Amino acid sequence: KGPQFKKGVVSKRDNADVEVIPNPASEKIQIIGLSSGEEGVLEIFSINGLKVKTVKIGSENSSIDVSSLFPGVYFLKMNSNQSNFKHKLI
Repeated sequence: KGPQFKKGVVSKRDNADVEVIPNPASEKIQIIGLSSGEEGVLEIFSINGLKVKTVKIGSENSSIDVSSLFPGVYFLKMNSNQSNFKHKLI
């Protein structure tokens, strides 16, 4: 069973604002607002809770190719060396 996401929560982070742009997206997304030196793993889940992609990202590499994903609603979950966040992606 995939992670549990609270209904109505668009973005949550422990200590700072993070944006995912563009949203909606069809080719690439960029994670904006990561702290300098921040590194972590971003997981993308389908609306059914199935993990569809896992990517290592950081403040130096925060662009993710989403062109292989079918159109729909996805949830992003990032655990990093500095904080965690969840975000809804369309």
